[in-house]
Amino acid sequence: MTCGMTTVTQSAKHDKNRKNTFTDSNQYILEFIAVNQTLRGKGIGKQLFSNLDDLASSKNASIWLETTKKHNIKIFNKMGYHLIDTKNESSVDYYIMTKEKTLNKV
Repeated sequence: MTCGMTTVTQSAKHDKNRKNTFTDSNQYILEFIAVNQTLRGKGIGKQLFSNLDDLASSKNASIWLETTKKHNIKIFNKMGYHLIDTKNESSVDYYIMTKEKTLNKV
């Protein structure tokens, strides 16, 4: 996968803009996640999310993510994430989702 300068510039601009939306400092932001196509369906993505959930829980933090792929909303819903907003920047729809804080299981 390659990434051109236009993509980097748009991503940096988007990062700056989203700081206005998410002001709670006790949040984890899932920036990128991917599983190699040949390894999908083996629970790797679920394990990555489980590890993130454990980390956030230990810090009493919420988690939020954005996806530009509408079909991902259903996948993230199954893992406890909820759509809270949709924004359009540079002709790209960003579906903003969050998973609320859970009490640390001691």
